[in-house]
Amino acid sequence: VRPRDASLKVPWFNINLDTNELISDLGVNGVVIAVTDFDLGELNSTIRNLLKRQIHVQMSNGLKGIAQNRMSNGLLGYESMTYVEPTRLSSFQLAIKRSADIFLSSVLLIIALPIMALATVAIKVEDGGPVIFSQERVGKQGRRFKIYKLRSMVVNAESELDKIRDKNLREGPLFKMNDDPRVTRVGKIIRATSIDELPQLWNVIKGDMSLIGPRPALPDEVAQFEEDMLMRHDVWPGVSGLWQLKARDSASFDSYKRLDIYYVENWSVLFDLAILFSTITHVIARGLSTIKTSRSSTPLAATAPVTATEGTPRSNARAGAMARSEVCSGANSRSQGGAESGSLDDETGNSLQIA
Repeated sequence: VRPRDASLKVPWFNINLDTNELISDLGVNGVVIAVTDFDLGELNSTIRNLLKRQIHVQMSNGLKGIAQNRMSNGLLGYESMTYVEPTRLSSFQLAIKRSADIFLSSVLLIIALPIMALATVAIKVEDGGPVIFSQERVGKQGRRFKIYKLRSMVVNAESELDKIRDKNLREGPLFKMNDDPRVTRVGKIIRATSIDELPQLWNVIKGDMSLIGPRPALPDEVAQFEEDMLMRHDVWPGVSGLWQLKARDSASFDSYKRLDIYYVENWSVLFDLAILFSTITHVIARGLSTIKTSRSSTPLAATAPVTATEGTPRSNARAGAMARSEVCSGANSRSQGGAESGSLDDETGNSLQIA
């Protein structure tokens, strides 16, 4: 017997065990079979035996990351087959997406102007450095563009990255560390509330980005991507997306990859709306939590000023936080000179689940 996860209460059993004996001993009424662990003859025999005993049977088809609405069952000759529909980004849906991006981003930008004004004053007062941070990213069809954020790290954050790269918590080309020393005091607040991401609404209006999509990667990250990861450039990069929502704190680059590819291959307007709604609710929750926490801590204005090194402004930071979706929960955004990550549940290698 090999449990898939110690926290799960559903038992998983190896196919070498006697299925009849298990069913009798456990009194089960349904099983889930991973067909890739059976040879054809053994699979047919097992299914017939289970059905004869009035046991409900479900089988995995071995396909990962393909939405149900893209698959249909049919016959080819006398064999049962699963037909997989190709990915289609219809012109009509793309037009709806772009129209919604322009309208919603314009409204949100107007609403956010007072908040951005307060953040601008706080950033300027803290160290006197520039308010806006811009960085080159790779967008749709591989086109490079400048992404805009409210600066939340020290001015020389990118040049300081090599000094802390050995503390990277993520796998692959992405960078993330806890308590990044480059993050300023104001930066911690605007990152926790995602206020630093608000200038990206202008990127959306310009057509560089969408409200929802894979996060735009840095050019040096893209240079390390495998071929199948480049399909993320078939769609607009997003301010928020499936990867940020589903797997905010995971170090797994494989999860980052699978979530981005899943989004591209299964994109729809409804999918975007689900992610957008989850993003809004999560950001509001994080904002309220941050306000509550800040009330119980020392006010920012009362803290001692940060000492700058000679010829270098003192400090700054950034990063965003988003939420869950149809399939999501969590968020993450790349720091200046850093990056992001993602996570899906690991696949199981077990073959027979008794429920």
